[in-house]
Amino acid sequence: MNISFSGFEELNDKLSELAQSGTVKRNQFAAQQAEILLGKTKDNTPTDTGQLKNAWHRTTAVGGVVRVYNNTKYAAHVEYGHRVRAKKGGMTNKIIPGKKMLHLGMLQTGKSFKANADTMLKELLK
Repeated sequence: MNISFSGFEELNDKLSELAQSGTVKRNQFAAQQAEILLGKTKDNTPTDTGQLKNAWHRTTAVGGVVRVYNNTKYAAHVEYGHRVRAKKGGMTNKIIPGKKMLHLGMLQTGKSFKANADTMLKELLK
């Protein structure tokens, strides 16, 4: 009694093709999600002069990792909140709460992330 299996070469070819195109697709997906996050974060950013809002950027996707950042000196103070100084240099008890621009953007983007990832994986595995 003999059982023969076939199709392993095609499977191996498909898996190697997937490994090559998978990294490109992963980086494209990460960059796409970072752009969505940038848009939502900019929408959440309070605007006075527009400097803080326009300073949001992202890095290039490498290994599926993208960083969204803001180099404005006061960005962390607006994001997380800060204490107010008195005129004479002392501290007051007044605290300005943070606006949580990036945090809210992450929460908003996270709602659609799984659906977008599923779509990308289905397209990749066709």
